[in-house]
Amino acid sequence: MFSLASSSALFRRASLPTSLALSASSRQTLLSPRSFSTITPAIRAQQRLSRRLAASEFLKSQGSKGAAIDGGSRNRAFIAVFTTLTAITAWGVFDETSPMAVAWEKSGAGGLWRKSFEGFIKPHHDALLPSWPMPNVPQDLPCPHTLVIDLENTLVHSTWDRKYGWRHAKRPGVDKFLQTLAQYYEIVLMSPSLAGVAEPVVMSLDPQQCIMHHLFRESLHFKDGVHMKDLTALNRPMNRIVCIDDCDSDVMQKTNLIRIKPYSNPRDRTDKSLEDLIPLLVEIAKSNQMDVPKVIASFGTNEAEGIVDEYRRRLDEKRNQYVQQTERSFLARGGNRMEAPEGVPQLQTESAKSGLSAKDIAGAEPVQENVGGVAGWWQSRKESKEELEILKRQKWQEVMEKRAKEKS
Repeated sequence: MFSLASSSALFRRASLPTSLALSASSRQTLLSPRSFSTITPAIRAQQRLSRRLAASEFLKSQGSKGAAIDGGSRNRAFIAVFTTLTAITAWGVFDETSPMAVAWEKSGAGGLWRKSFEGFIKPHHDALLPSWPMPNVPQDLPCPHTLVIDLENTLVHSTWDRKYGWRHAKRPGVDKFLQTLAQYYEIVLMSPSLAGVAEPVVMSLDPQQCIMHHLFRESLHFKDGVHMKDLTALNRPMNRIVCIDDCDSDVMQKTNLIRIKPYSNPRDRTDKSLEDLIPLLVEIAKSNQMDVPKVIASFGTNEAEGIVDEYRRRLDEKRNQYVQQTERSFLARGGNRMEAPEGVPQLQTESAKSGLSAKDIAGAEPVQENVGGVAGWWQSRKESKEELEILKRQKWQEVMEKRAKEKS
């Protein structure tokens, strides 16, 4: 009887919570044969209490799990609603033809929404370039043509790998392209890249600073999910701007665009797309064309390859006409070669060699005075640098001769 009661009491005690565990003296009292019959109701009461506590704890745990499940569902629902509203708002802001934008316009809230998101869509300044003449340019220098060029896949090709990170391959002919056209154009680089990423690439690409202005993502217009170049924000005459880009969807004013073939293979060192454009661009600047979109449209395409082929065809055609006219005059005069016709400028270009004028190539345009001012300023700047280098070498030579005399 004693052993059975002892094991039963121990079993009941194991089922009780820790807070209801009995002390050693109480266990001895409960397990004694004399008090077993009198303490049994107390043990049963403790059992009932422990069961109630266990049931209460179980219900609480289930309730906390349910609350957690409900809270997670509420969070997911909130995230879904917030994401949907954000997507609809962005759609209405960035796409003016979307149903949301139309609804906002009808309700009168479109202007408020556009004003709220204007800082993310439009360039950070209305005039991205300083007014001409600029502080570092002679005041009597007339405003030249503006050449806007892209960076990615136009001047360089960028690749990334785990071993080397970002690497940039320079397109063949970039140095000649920039150094030649810097004498005739105000060169502006516009890139959708971040300034902190693209600026070191540009500084390494153009150590002579032929590019006068660097404009990056904050200077572009965000439209339909694309950072686009808005040439009207350059504060320069639109009819005197030439844009060179590999993607026509990145330029808002496509009438000023010459689309060049993307440079996508850094191992291709035979690419001459930039060099082929130099004669045409020089001719446009030297002849002081006042309507660049009209000149580009006269070629029937804005693809650089097509424009270059048509330009060369016109040169060959005019050259042949001039040669034939010269031969006929030579025979008519009995062997005396005819002089070059008046009005043909003797320029050091392909058209000059053939006796052609810019009028024959791009159509009649008025020629203003002070043509070639940028070229003269660039040449004087180059000469001043050379003179400074000569003076430095002379001073160094004098110092070395003086040291040699002191040693002797």
